[in-house]
Amino acid sequence: MMCPSCSSDLPLFLCLLVLLRAAVFRMIILPEVYVHKSISLYITPELFRMSLLIRLNTLLTYLCLFLYVYHIPFLSSQMTNNHGFRRFQSPKLGIIQAGTYARSSLLACCSSCLSRHWSAYFIFNKKAGTCTCAASLNNEGTPPTGLDNFYAHTKNSQCDVSSGFNVFLYKNVAVCLLVVTDKKLYSDAELSCMNFINGRLFATDSKDKLQLLKRVSSIPDNHAPRGFWVGLDDRLVENQFVWAHGRNATQTEIGTLFEEGEPNNKLNEDCVLFNTDHFSLLDIPCFLSRSYVCETPLHV
Repeated sequence: MMCPSCSSDLPLFLCLLVLLRAAVFRMIILPEVYVHKSISLYITPELFRMSLLIRLNTLLTYLCLFLYVYHIPFLSSQMTNNHGFRRFQSPKLGIIQAGTYARSSLLACCSSCLSRHWSAYFIFNKKAGTCTCAASLNNEGTPPTGLDNFYAHTKNSQCDVSSGFNVFLYKNVAVCLLVVTDKKLYSDAELSCMNFINGRLFATDSKDKLQLLKRVSSIPDNHAPRGFWVGLDDRLVENQFVWAHGRNATQTEIGTLFEEGEPNNKLNEDCVLFNTDHFSLLDIPCFLSRSYVCETPLHV
């Protein structure tokens, strides 16, 4: 994941190229112009173009440096890649804080929020020197003020925040999730997720996704002591578990993602739960009511 100011390496690189070009002009071409001017009162069109090019190159150098020094927030917010952050219009939703720090720069704020909380959202107030890392957005938190600059992961534009979804990050994983603490049967939870465009139960098909869900479940608003339904079941063929995105679970996944001794189909258990006590998977009967997590895929 990249922070906004990291992307400022690109404008800095362009500035350095302009400076290098200016240096070459001054060392090679400029002396030649002065020599010709010293031995002749007549300036040829070629020499005039060379002289004009030197002045234009100098002007571009100063302009580039001015933009880099005084407008780096603008540059950095516009020149990010798909794995970075950029400045968004302040959301009407509130911020659930994960941590607040004193930081003097945008880069330091972003780095702190990623390294400490894997935050997909943060607020930077340059004037006050404050950095607020967000655990998630919701309707109950405190919205950013006019002086706060709101930054979000670029994938946020693909995530329907207005419906309660949030982008969550962990290492190289970026997902768009909706955590529902209301309890439903597995089939009803599945249908509820499918009401959203391309929605499904969250397929926790890697250790990193389990760690991400562990972090998500630790947010106070997401408290579900009896666990969450996830997108994995063997309802069609016993012991052939299928993820919500359609792929069969491998034996390696079953061996590493489930609790020890699970799945055991002890009581005709065909649906899979994320256990918020041990932060791993286990199979339980589908007729039980549990909280659940919906996912809408993010495009690469």
